Amino acid sequence: MLGLAFVIGVPTRLMSGYGLPLWFDETFSAVIATQPNLGSLLRWCLNELTGPAYYVPLWIWVKAFGASDVALRAASMTCSLAAPLVILRYGSPDRLLRVFWCAIVLLWLPALIFANDARSYAQLFLLGSVQAIAFLHLLRGPCTRRALSWTCVSVLLVLTHYYAIPIVGSQGVLYLLLGRQRAIKTWPAFLPVLLLLGWMAVHLPFVFGLSAACAASCYAPTPNLLPLIPLLMFGTGLQGILLLAIIGLSTVVLLAKVPPKRGSFRTMGLAPEWALVLSGALAFGLVLVFATVRPGFAPRYLAPCHPALLFAVAWWMRWSIDRSAIPVLALFAAMAGGMLQETRAALTDTALDHRHLFNLEQPSAWLLQRHPDRLVFAFADPVGVASSATPLGRANVGEVGGFFLRRAGQAVEVVVAGRAHAPPSSSEVLSLAGTDPRSAILWIGNDVSSPGHIVPKLAEGSWECRDFGKPMATVVACRRKR
Repeated sequence: MLGLAFVIGVPTRLMSGYGLPLWFDETFSAVIATQPNLGSLLRWCLNELTGPAYYVPLWIWVKAFGASDVALRAASMTCSLAAPLVILRYGSPDRLLRVFWCAIVLLWLPALIFANDARSYAQLFLLGSVQAIAFLHLLRGPCTRRALSWTCVSVLLVLTHYYAIPIVGSQGVLYLLLGRQRAIKTWPAFLPVLLLLGWMAVHLPFVFGLSAACAASCYAPTPNLLPLIPLLMFGTGLQGILLLAIIGLSTVVLLAKVPPKRGSFRTMGLAPEWALVLSGALAFGLVLVFATVRPGFAPRYLAPCHPALLFAVAWWMRWSIDRSAIPVLALFAAMAGGMLQETRAALTDTALDHRHLFNLEQPSAWLLQRHPDRLVFAFADPVGVASSATPLGRANVGEVGGFFLRRAGQAVEVVVAGRAHAPPSSSEVLSLAGTDPRSAILWIGNDVSSPGHIVPKLAEGSWECRDFGKPMATVVACRRKR
């Protein structure tokens, strides 16, 4: 099973999404990773929604390997391939449990999105896996050294993405409840948290300010995410329902055949595995509850919780294999089948998905054919309006808009359209472009999150325009007619 998981999972990771243009959020990673010095890197990190623990290593990575699409995504691919290897080596003293945990991580469909994505989620999953292993070691023998290991990786998790706070908080509370006096004696291990709190004190005002500025119009809270739990756990609703059905039904059947002896179930206080599973479930639930009251949730924000949830599946497999191999093989076959289907899609389907339709790379390449030296950039949805409300924000948005032109060696002046707290209009964009024969226009708007934003009316007179985002997003590029 493990051999098949490697044979199927690794090539599919390498192929899935390969060659697709960087989608819009990846462009932010590229801009931050190509900052010329530490000062500008710090400025960007303080004016971005996520923490510096992803951007600083990526900045170093780019210095070594360059800023091509492949190089930028290779950092995530490295993390995605490292996670199952770390689990296989250190995941548990029980060899079979390590094997099952590694195998299902290799066959887990959302890993394909993280692996070829120049964003922080593959790193989050890797750190979450290391954190889960450190948590198990800590509960087996609480001491300051093990607590420090758990604390350091937990701080890195939160400094990578604030949606790691639920899993860190859940494990921290469980450790104190289960360890009691032994846990309290390890208090020096929590000193690294002061570094995290210091960063959050400086950074969170920006995060809260931007979130408040677009909370009412960027996204809508999801009132009920319970029906989506299978999808959120396993990547697709159909496969998720099938896997949960296999686990649930086979557990009932196996318990009916061989009922547990009285006292055979260990308490949570004696079973670190129970605590890890519970921490994953608690964090998963907290994120879903938060998503129902706050806008802006995306399934990828659950990445820090998933190592613990997939450990729960592996633990069930370890329990089941001693009673019957059939449920384990059925679950493995379902996951392998889903991954093989993705392999086929990666080899045959060349159409862009909704994320990659929302990109600046393709329209920038089209504009580059005329070598523009002046670009009017309109980030027209509410996120763009909120991001452009300050001079520093407008400068950052301008860096994003002109990134691909500048990466290709084209010197270009970027003018950001729109006024403070007001979206750009077509007339304003055309006015800013003026009559310069080497000017160009790039207008974007996320139709998925903000379907009500203004659709530009630019194709008139001397302008030749093309919409690269249909039907999922508005990505309109305009250049002068010849």
